[in-house]
Amino acid sequence: MIKSLGKFLAGAVSLAAIYTSNTIAAPIYQYEINNPASNPAGGKITNITTRYNSDNQTFSWQATSQKANGQYTDGFWLVVSDGPDPKGHVSEYAIMYGDLATGTLTSYIYNGRTTYNTWQLDQNYISSTGANFINVSDNGNERTFNFELDTTQINSLLNTAEWNGVEFGEKIGIWYHPSIGSTFAYNADGSLQNFAVTQSGWYDAANQTTVNVDTPATLSLFLMTLALVPLIRNRRRTFKSAIA
Repeated sequence: MIKSLGKFLAGAVSLAAIYTSNTIAAPIYQYEINNPASNPAGGKITNITTRYNSDNQTFSWQATSQKANGQYTDGFWLVVSDGPDPKGHVSEYAIMYGDLATGTLTSYIYNGRTTYNTWQLDQNYISSTGANFINVSDNGNERTFNFELDTTQINSLLNTAEWNGVEFGEKIGIWYHPSIGSTFAYNADGSLQNFAVTQSGWYDAANQTTVNVDTPATLSLFLMTLALVPLIRNRRRTFKSAIA
């Protein structure tokens, strides 16, 4: 009976080891900051939380900002990098424009311009999500919006050593401009036909350290381990009964 219990425990450990080696995914990197030093003209930023799943190339972004001049943040443009401040970098990253009135997100190859109209080079257009992609919620004084984007197509768009698309790892750089008085018009293919703002703020960051958060595979391994516990206990009870 002792040998039987020993074999069972050894088997459980081996199973867990095999499961771990085959299913633990690549890291999910997260960066979060509250009340960052920023320009509040497009709404004072009170929180930014962003994640990048390096396994399935999923990028998520959430931002909260207060009203500016009685108006909610209603648009933004955003570039993220794997470290440096993205501003000024040509054809290395994708720039995303968010229309919070319709929930539409459009993406372009960032051409390094430091103004809001970098989208105007037609050949830089990548894709549009269509309406209701961005989730928006208000509480009377603050607006929070969030979205999750599959960046697989974007990240493989250009076959150059410099191209990173939309991704980050242990470090992140951010060029983020929330805006108010934003107006958007679109072409038939979903690209921007016109974009204008009354005013915009900004948050710039370079080489900020991210943290690793639990992956779904890690959670699954934890749940599997919990499932093994009753089996081990049952074996122990059987052993005790045999020697009683």
